[in-house]
Amino acid sequence: LECLRLECNRLTGCIPEDIGNCKELRDIYLYDNPELGGKIPKSIGNLIKLERFHIGHSSYSGEIPKEYGLCTSLETSFLGNNKFTGPLPPIGNLLKLRVIFFNENQFDGEILPEIGNCASLEVLFLHNNKLQGPLPEELSKCTKLHTLSLFDNENLDAKSFYDVLKKCKLRTLYID
Repeated sequence: LECLRLECNRLTGCIPEDIGNCKELRDIYLYDNPELGGKIPKSIGNLIKLERFHIGHSSYSGEIPKEYGLCTSLETSFLGNNKFTGPLPPIGNLLKLRVIFFNENQFDGEILPEIGNCASLEVLFLHNNKLQGPLPEELSKCTKLHTLSLFDNENLDAKSFYDVLKKCKLRTLYID
C-alpha cells in the first residue's frame, strides 16, 4: 500500500497501530472525517517513506508522538483543525518538510529552535493555539519560508518577530 485516500467521508474510529506495518506508504489522506480521531499511533514513526500526512478537520487529540519526527521523507503535514494538545512535535529531522499546518489545535509551549533545520520550509501555519515565548532565532534559517501564520497565540512575544523574520523572504504574515 502506497497511498491511503479516504478523505471527506464519514469514517469513525482511529488510525490503527498496525498502520506502521505499511512501510511503503507515501500518502495518508484522512482529512475532513469529523468522527475520526483518537491519538496518532507511535507506529507512525515506521513510515519513513511517508511524504504527505493529511488528517486535518477531524477529531484527533492528545499529544503528537515523538515518533512523528522519524518520518524523514515528510514534505507536507496537514494536522490543523483537530484537538491536539501539548508541545509541538519534534520536526528537526524532517529536512524535506515544505508545508506545516498545525493551526487550530491546543498546542502549548514554545516553538522549538530545531525548526531551523527545516531549510525547505515554505509555509507554516501555527495560528489559533496556545503557543508562547519568542520566535526562535533559528527560524531565520528557513530562507524559503514565504507564508507564516501566528495569530491567536496570545503569549507569543511579538517583539521577537522582526529580528527573526527579516532574513526570511516572507510574502504573507498573519499576526494579531
